[in-house]
Amino acid sequence: MRLALEPIGWQVSEAENGLIALDALSTSRPDVMILDLMMPKMDGFEFLDEVRARSEWRDIPVVIITAKDLTNEDRSRLNGEVERIIQKSERDEMLRRLTGELAKLVKPRTAGRQ
Repeated sequence: MRLALEPIGWQVSEAENGLIALDALSTSRPDVMILDLMMPKMDGFEFLDEVRARSEWRDIPVVIITAKDLTNEDRSRLNGEVERIIQKSERDEMLRRLTGELAKLVKPRTAGRQ
């Protein structure tokens, strides 16, 4: 994701697992999070529960990128907690869908303008 997003102007921070991501959130608030549901140490569902439990993080938009076949129970658990679920697929199509969603969620920042 980083290799695809940075060249088109996105600033990307990564965390290798949910515990590290939670720690990073305490020092830096992202405009949007891209979350994989299948992570080591803390899965994406647990991570999302932790994020949504904190009032200062509750409004951070989350886009799920996953190869997991989501059950109806999984979708129900995510309903109302995430902006979009994107299934991992052919790289270019997945990135097109992701960048389109990011553009809807994050307003561009322009230097010198308020």
